[in-house]
Amino acid sequence: MRQAHNSNTNPNFRGHHLRAICPANQTVDYSWDNIYAAHQLILQVYENKSNVYDPRRVGAAQPLHYENHVYIRLESSFDPAVEKPAGESDLVMVAKKEGKVMLARWNVTDSTRSQMWRMASDGCLENIGMNLRVDASQEERYVLDVLEG
Repeated sequence: MRQAHNSNTNPNFRGHHLRAICPANQTVDYSWDNIYAAHQLILQVYENKSNVYDPRRVGAAQPLHYENHVYIRLESSFDPAVEKPAGESDLVMVAKKEGKVMLARWNVTDSTRSQMWRMASDGCLENIGMNLRVDASQEERYVLDVLEG
């Protein structure tokens, strides 16, 4: 999908340019409308994180990093073919302030981010909302821990 777009709000987007939306693991062909203008590719990902790249520069460029938080969901509660009692559909894991984990109704507008998780570099699942509440100077973090019974 290509769309003509003109934006003066971002200094990286000067004047007229084409915008293409590229699904994962796909490619998008491009050409320069004005061969005399600056040649820049602006890659933007989730959460409006972006970098500007000059395709004429050879070699590695600045990497584009972003967080990819996930919901841990009870799969059977998302199945529309199965009729469920009220309050028992679309269930995800949520971390409570007391440090407990429970299933709750999926809420994408939850500003506490207590339903969102990320895989840390050491392989632990961290709760985003609980770790936002922790003082950054402390070396404490909240991870999902499963007790064997």
